[in-house]
Amino acid sequence: METHVAGRTRSPGWTPDIGAGLIVACSLLLAATVVVDRGIEPVAAMLIVLSSVVAWHRTILSWPALIGFVIASVLFVPVGRYALAIKLPIGLEFYRLTVAFVLLIWFASLLVDPAVRLRRTPLDGPVGLIVAASICSVAVNFGLVAPLAQAVLKGMTLFLSFVIFFYFIASVVTSVSGVVALTKFIVAGGAIVAAFAVVEQRTGFNVFDHVRTVLPFLQFEGAAGLSRYGLIRATGSADHPIALGVLLALCLPLGLALARSRSILWAVPTVVTLVGMMATVSRTPIMAIAASLVVFLWLRPHDMRPLLPLVIPMAILIKIVAPGSIGMVKGLFFPSGGTQALIAQQSTLAADPTLLSGRANFWPRLVDGMRRPILGQGVGTRQTGESNPLRNAPILDNQWLGTFLDVGLVGLFAWLWLMVSSVRRLSRVARDRASPDGMLAAAFAASITGFAVAMLTYDALAFIQAAFVFWVIVALSAVLVRAHSEAVGSQAGDVRP
Repeated sequence: METHVAGRTRSPGWTPDIGAGLIVACSLLLAATVVVDRGIEPVAAMLIVLSSVVAWHRTILSWPALIGFVIASVLFVPVGRYALAIKLPIGLEFYRLTVAFVLLIWFASLLVDPAVRLRRTPLDGPVGLIVAASICSVAVNFGLVAPLAQAVLKGMTLFLSFVIFFYFIASVVTSVSGVVALTKFIVAGGAIVAAFAVVEQRTGFNVFDHVRTVLPFLQFEGAAGLSRYGLIRATGSADHPIALGVLLALCLPLGLALARSRSILWAVPTVVTLVGMMATVSRTPIMAIAASLVVFLWLRPHDMRPLLPLVIPMAILIKIVAPGSIGMVKGLFFPSGGTQALIAQQSTLAADPTLLSGRANFWPRLVDGMRRPILGQGVGTRQTGESNPLRNAPILDNQWLGTFLDVGLVGLFAWLWLMVSSVRRLSRVARDRASPDGMLAAAFAASITGFAVAMLTYDALAFIQAAFVFWVIVALSAVLVRAHSEAVGSQAGDVRP
């Protein structure tokens, strides 16, 4: 009998000699820290993790488990709110370590295991153009990049890690069952985050500010809490309520697809996710869900029409569980002063011109971007954020505009190509009545469209959690489209005389 560990085929008789040696070494290190009374908690946590890996290596080091590990670290450990208590030469957050750990295992498997290989995807064209535009934008703007070299390098490595993880998923997930399993994991994880978001809005207690009780090697950097007219806006494990709302808006179509095509039990986490999204008291996720619903009705009208009468019961449930959310969001979309008041609100500028641009003030920024229209001014050269010492540009709250400024028309076209190509290919699968996964394809198309719409009203790619989940969904979409194409091709080969 053979075992499958992280993409490698191993013969029986695996012995934990190396693992046991590491455990002994870590135990000695723990004993030393007890003697000197320094660094006990991080070393103890390291010993626990290492022991778990040695005991359950076959499960823990499987590709689905490694992908789930990274997704869980992004969903449940707030980015920017925790730092490693262990001092390292370079500043690293927990999610960066998990991504690096998993990708190193994949790179090693690519080198030593013939069964593990880099696979092409139906989206190689737009993804390749996005990468090329980003690199060229930096290369042609050396004068702007040089003073911000460290920040630009950080931004580029973060972006490239998303792309590499995209290819990692597309290479190791090779079946529809794997796509479904990871989709279930994302929906379940999103529902957990949403449930705690509802608790946060009702009580003001954010459970994600206490992750250190589970992971003692993390150091809490400070809470993130916002309110609007006295109503708490749930932040959960995200950087901002809007980012949390968009994250949950990405998960909602996936949960709906599982409930309609797999089991009605998936309706429970889907409803929890909807209520949690409303607890953020944000307009942007509502726009994303509206766009997702349009895509669903376009691709799967027969599956969606029976659900429309449930809108009223859902509204009642939200008013009970997250009181004030619906009224507040309605007031945001339709302020007392009407359209003029809404435009005036979105045109408001900060006292500091490098702090906030205002969503309605896009024209002056567009004019600035036309000075470098082809490749923009370079990825990472626009530094934003109230506490950023390098701040030189305002927050735009418009990712499409920000993309144009960063990577120009070439990069903007590449991102549009990625979105349109993904949705177009998924729509073919969704409309294929012979495909049992049409509903899941429609859900992926709906999530991607919703994210594209959300990019109009917030800096989507600046918030790592939602951006990461978006790239995971795009990767799963590519696998689903590829599997469907291979299945159709094999069927055509079977009937060929």
